[in-house]
Amino acid sequence: MSNHRLYILFLLLISTLLPLSAQTASEKNQIRLQRFSKIDYYHYGFGLEAASSHNFTAGPKVFVGLGSYRNLITADAGLKLLFTNPFGSSTEERVSQVHLPIFATASLNFLRWQKGSAYIGAEADYHLSLGATHHTASTSTSDNDLSCAHASASLRLGVRLSNWDIGLYYEYDLAPAFDQKHVYETAAYDYEALHDNIFDRTRFGISISRALPF
Repeated sequence: MSNHRLYILFLLLISTLLPLSAQTASEKNQIRLQRFSKIDYYHYGFGLEAASSHNFTAGPKVFVGLGSYRNLITADAGLKLLFTNPFGSSTEERVSQVHLPIFATASLNFLRWQKGSAYIGAEADYHLSLGATHHTASTSTSDNDLSCAHASASLRLGVRLSNWDIGLYYEYDLAPAFDQKHVYETAAYDYEALHDNIFDRTRFGISISRALPF
């Protein structure tokens, strides 16, 4: 075989191997990214929330979820134990409540960097009532008819720094948390004094939590 033919054969061989080599590198990079996205993919965690408007609500939460700051989309589900108006003036009439929300959250990490992300998300909660109390200057009376099970929805914006999550949220109750009719029809309550509290259905809050990968 002449040198000319060998040269042509060599060029053909090189031109065939180059695309295969490029495809292999691309596939390797894709596999690397897929593996990277699975790091700390499953987690459980705990945190605290506090929110305020006419009422003040705060309490702990626990959750399990999928995804981390490395992923585009994350999701969590869990339980909270929230206390509404746990403290107040001893001279003013008020109502307090304990509720157990069951919640699910989904968020989009619209900005990601090496050790964190910024996200926007939404959450749905169903609040189971664990009881309520009517407080006056002289007495505190338990009244389970005062508290209502209800659903709420919230929009959330925050940052994830490694396994820490710090966020702000706006929440809206889809139904009243307190039974307004019961307050109006019960002589022990001052409906006018409690009006803002029992009609309050929106709040702004802050949430801090830590995820523990497993």
